[in-house]
Amino acid sequence: MLLASSGSAAAWANPSSAQTLQARVPTLSADEVQQLRSEGSIRFHTEDEPMRFRYLPHSSISSEVRNSFRGFEPNVVNEVLYLLPKPQTDGDLLLHIYNTLRAVSTLSGVQYHSGHYDRERVLFDDVYAMDSPRSRNRIDDPLVTRVPRESSFPVHLVDANFGTSYFEATYYGAGDAISFGLKNTQSLTYFIPVIRSERLRFQLLAIPLEDDLLLYGTVGVEAGRLIRRQVHLPSAFRRRIETLADWFIEQAY
Repeated sequence: MLLASSGSAAAWANPSSAQTLQARVPTLSADEVQQLRSEGSIRFHTEDEPMRFRYLPHSSISSEVRNSFRGFEPNVVNEVLYLLPKPQTDGDLLLHIYNTLRAVSTLSGVQYHSGHYDRERVLFDDVYAMDSPRSRNRIDDPLVTRVPRESSFPVHLVDANFGTSYFEATYYGAGDAISFGLKNTQSLTYFIPVIRSERLRFQLLAIPLEDDLLLYGTVGVEAGRLIRRQVHLPSAFRRRIETLADWFIEQAY
């Protein structure tokens, strides 16, 4: 990613920036540090193993990110970590990040490159916040004027593979970080129900540093053998967490 790479090159010219990053993510190996420095992003993938949160940075709300994955055993996990330039804003940076993540309608129409079709395809469409899980009435993006500690609302979206889907969006805010999570509230279908309710969960965590922005993303899915035979889950859900991260980057900058 050009944006991440160009920003990281400038950031790593500053030794204090490197030390701050290592303090935030002490689990990074030397090779991973070098990759993050040179490429602006790194990725990690596991299957049929407990979630490791290998790249999860330290922050005052990192425990909430971990806790959001309690209660299920994902058999596919993807993590991504980006080192980005700090967004420039005239107002409160954390509020800017928070409202960027709450503007879920801007997810409508986001695309990814399909290797199967060898072209760009829409991944998420018709994304909007709802007033309640029961009535499902569409509402405007619920933007705020201050960052609350915790907030949530239901979300409607149409997924390229799973069709019409319903999620709960959950947010945590603190003086050093903002997080955004999605969890499916109904079974996802691929001709038949294949991923049970609350068995697909995403998290994004944004942490402003002195000159940079750390963006961490992870997705865990607990799926049965049928869908694993039909869909290559590691690439399918890596694509989804990367698309969420790219969406945030596109909107925040």
